[in-house]
Formats: sequence, structure tokens, C-alpha cells
Amino acid sequence: MRSGYSPDGLERAVYSKLLDNAQTDLDRCQSELRRLQDLSREIEAQKELLEAYMAGISCIMSPIHKLPQEMLGEIFQYLCCGDIGANRIHTADLRRLPTLILSCVCIRWYGLVTTMPALWSSFAICSLDSPSTSSLVDLFLARSRSHPIDIEIDAYYTSMPVHLLASLTTVESTNRWRHVAIDVVECSII
Repeated sequence: MRSGYSPDGLERAVYSKLLDNAQTDLDRCQSELRRLQDLSREIEAQKELLEAYMAGISCIMSPIHKLPQEMLGEIFQYLCCGDIGANRIHTADLRRLPTLILSCVCIRWYGLVTTMPALWSSFAICSLDSPSTSSLVDLFLARSRSHPIDIEIDAYYTSMPVHLLASLTTVESTNRWRHVAIDVVECSII
């Protein structure tokens, strides 16, 4: 290139043929790479399915499935009813609701949790203005059935919605109150 050499017609045809052959080989390589990438994705998806399948089988074989329902219920009570407010109804933070978390693990645990009113009878309300607060309070009140309830309400500098107050102060609810703590600095009812 630097010498200023320019191929003549015959040489130009040879170089052109070499370029065409190289381009054909490059296109074939690209096509094969795409095919192998597609195959790799398929194999990866199959691998993930097999891993999930194996995890499911391992879960079924887990020693916790050998525990009697009564013992599992005692463990759940320790976790969910250890203190008032173990279940903290907070803005979209389900990690603070062990009763709900346990009910989502498997169908067996769901069945056990939903039939144990004690697990639903102790809760704290930390987010009065969240849209999900009222429905969660109603869920806890309904599933606690006639079991005595322990409630803690943190109403710092906020407004307590009337419908939430109505749910908590119905005759059915107030007759079951065992312990109620309301922390208020400045609160209004809307």
C-alpha cells in the first residue's frame, strides 16, 4: 500500500476473488455463531428448568416436611406472636409481615397459617396513609376470628383514615382487644 503499487487487471481479479471467498467464509462463520448462540440459549433455558425441578424435589425431601402440623404451628406462633408488632403493617414492606410470608411458602403452610387465628392476632400499624393498610388490617382482623388481639398503632404526625378507625373500633373488634397501644404525637382523623 505505501509503495504506491497498484495491481493490474489480472491481479485485481485475483484479489477480488480472494475478498469474495473471505466474505463468504465470514458470513458462514457469522451464521454458525448465531446458530450456536441460539442453541446455547435453548440449553441454558433447559438447564434452568432442570435446576428448578431439582430444587422442587429437594424441597419435598426437606426434613421440615416431616414435622407434625402441631409443632410447625408452635414454631409459627413463636415467630409471628413473639411480641406485639411482630407483624408490622408498613408501606409495601412484606418482610415485616411474617404471617403473610409464611402463608406464601407452600400450600401446606398456607393451609396451616390461615387456620391459626393466633398468628393473625398481633400486629402493628406503622403506615396509616398507605393504600394497602386498611385491607391488611381487615385481613388480620378477619383471620384472627374471635382470638384476642394485640394492636400497636404508630400515628406520628399523620392522619388516621376514618375507615381504618372504623375497622378497629367495631364492637366485634373492641370486645377482643387484649392489648392496644397508640403512639400519637400529633394526629388527626380524616
